[in-house]
Amino acid sequence: MIVGDIGYALLFYLVGRWLSGYVKRNEPLVIDLFALRLKPPVIGKLVYILNWMVFWTALWGVVYGEFFGTFLEHLGSSARRSTPGSSPFSSPV
Repeated sequence: MIVGDIGYALLFYLVGRWLSGYVKRNEPLVIDLFALRLKPPVIGKLVYILNWMVFWTALWGVVYGEFFGTFLEHLGSSARRSTPGSSPFSSPV
């Protein structure tokens, strides 16, 4: 599955920054609801994965011109075409 949306990339980035704070403070992340306790090295690996997720999600979001789905269309942005399957980089025929 490909997540290609600039808005989701922003959310992934924010979650990664929040988790990297635990690594910098050398503090475990404790989620009592699930009886989960993640140590800083594990959180660091998770942040590494999130960084790659941010990169690819943002890249595909730019390619497809997506920002939280159809948010740009609702704002009346002319950057999006209403033709399904059209790329924002293709020239008009």
